[in-house]
Amino acid sequence: MTSEGSILIEGEPSSIHFVGLVIPKLTEAHTRRVCDKNGTVEALYEPGGERPGKYSDHYWLTRYQVVGDSLVRFVSHCFEESTYDSPSTGKPKQTTILSGLRLLS
Repeated sequence: MTSEGSILIEGEPSSIHFVGLVIPKLTEAHTRRVCDKNGTVEALYEPGGERPGKYSDHYWLTRYQVVGDSLVRFVSHCFEESTYDSPSTGKPKQTTILSGLRLLS
């Protein structure tokens, strides 16, 4: 539950891998949605991947994980094999989206 009284619901798992490599700092990731007490979705946090150009070999991957009492967005810069002869996943930039989460009793 958020400090405003909304409910954070865990959805489908998201991959924590990029071409077989684990994205650093991620132990799990899921789609998350924030709903009001009536079940109306107020916000949706889904995994994403952004490729800067049609022929680009690098990506920005976004994942969401609850860490302690916070929902955190992880954005990692990843390269395919063609970039440096081996794929790589960068240490994600972490941004707290929601804090002060608490379990429903």
